[in-house]
Amino acid sequence: MAHECFRDLAAIAEPVKFEMAVNVKTAKALGLTVPVSLLLRADEVIE
Repeated sequence: MAHECFRDLAAIAEPVKFEMAVNVKTAKALGLTVPVSLLLRADEVIE
């Protein structure tokens, strides 16, 4: 029964919005290429 109570509380705390940041310098240092489409969708692009 306690488990059901926690499940109901978790539903209240669901995130409404997710934010995405892309660190381009770190991606390049790791040898990764970040697609332009991903950069356009990011809330923040760190050069």
